[in-house]
Amino acid sequence: MTILGKKQMSEEDIKLNYITPVILKGWKGHITMETKITDGRINIRGNYCGSQ
Repeated sequence: MTILGKKQMSEEDIKLNYITPVILKGWKGHITMETKITDGRINIRGNYCGSQ
């Protein structure tokens, strides 16, 4: 198995290999991944532009 450098890894690879093991060491309780927040629509009001 070839081990990729961090720059070649996807976000999921980073989570699986670095973040999840650290969380599991000290976590007491249930962990959920990608929990759905709402079935409905999210409405943003105002004149927000993220590229200002």
